[in-house]
Amino acid sequence: MSLFDTIERRLQRFAAQRLTLALCIAWTICFLFSINNQAFSESLALHPDAVLTGEWWRLFTFILIPMIQPGTLISYIFMFFLIQFYYLMGTTLEHHFGAFRYNCYLGLCWILSIAAAFIAQALPPELITTPITESSGWIFVAILVGFAWIQPNFQILLMLIIPVKMKWVGLLSWAGIGFLIAAGPIPLKISACVPVIVFLTFFGKDLLFRLRNKQRRVQQKAVAIKVERQAFHECAICHITDRQDPERSFRVSQQDGQSVDICQVCLDQRKAAQQNDDS
Repeated sequence: MSLFDTIERRLQRFAAQRLTLALCIAWTICFLFSINNQAFSESLALHPDAVLTGEWWRLFTFILIPMIQPGTLISYIFMFFLIQFYYLMGTTLEHHFGAFRYNCYLGLCWILSIAAAFIAQALPPELITTPITESSGWIFVAILVGFAWIQPNFQILLMLIIPVKMKWVGLLSWAGIGFLIAAGPIPLKISACVPVIVFLTFFGKDLLFRLRNKQRRVQQKAVAIKVERQAFHECAICHITDRQDPERSFRVSQQDGQSVDICQVCLDQRKAAQQNDDS
């Protein structure tokens, strides 16, 4: 039993139940409050400089900010489906991990998001080209890539029309994360590492196991192809094989005290040469 299993066994009774539902309710309330007060979400966002001046509540409230802010009618429609989609993904992960591990999954997202914001704040001013702020965005991305990993063939309707499997949504998300890490501003590079670290922490063993299994299957397939292509008979005289001429028959014959395969054509030629020598 691992150390984490021991901790889970002792502390699982303290795990928050139905955490996904609680987050969905919090996002909905925050979204509704932002309809008449656009600055409401901004007052909850994680700004390291604001935290250092005494606004400590931002360390906790930034995870309550939804990814979509109220505006046009489209934003309300997208928010409705986003909440449903997150509830589906979150409850699936919660059932997959159990309440305690799911709490740890979201808790690690929260801690790393705070760390990313303060690390970016500590950078030299000339390297900070974008405002340093954190919301629930990377938590949502971490949930999405985790859900895509455990349910790769689950199908959703993109834009309510196009059927897409989650494995492609996951790959697209990883491509976006990779692009930000490779070419984004430095604060975004740091923040984009959050879902990567969380995913590897909880799914790293599964990923390594799948990669090893895939490598083993590739090796087994290569051996099978090699065996399949390998000739079973090879004529000791003309060196033709049953792979080169499947219609040709072979016979076992003694040559220099060893049993070798000789094709029927070479046997017939040998017999004809012996008859000529006898005559």
